[in-house]
Amino acid sequence: MATKSLSKLKGEMVFNQDLTRLVDVMKGITAAQYHVMERKQSKLERYTTALEELFRVYDFRSVEHPFINGGTAGHKLICLVTTDSGFLGGLNMKVVQAGMKHEEKGDHYLVIGERGVNYVREFGKAYTSFP
Repeated sequence: MATKSLSKLKGEMVFNQDLTRLVDVMKGITAAQYHVMERKQSKLERYTTALEELFRVYDFRSVEHPFINGGTAGHKLICLVTTDSGFLGGLNMKVVQAGMKHEEKGDHYLVIGERGVNYVREFGKAYTSFP
């Protein structure tokens, strides 16, 4: 059984300590970047309020238009808006799954956001990506 020399063990110990420090620094940078992104996140309350008001005033169910109640072919275009960042993977997956609940045979997906494109591709669905 071969034993390592004391100098090799010291060298490995120094390397492991340096690697540990590097990983700690990277974790700190990641946490800081996450908090920066979190602060940049905008509140969508004014848009939500505007949409709620629009739907209160106008009933779109009575409109005869192929974008609203389907065309003669009966196929839908399901639009999925996802993110390009990886911090919201759970949210992106929920968006894709919610869209798939409305899918019928022959429907097509329009996917905005890189993460959504990856998920839809994994499921083998017909899609068009929008950069």
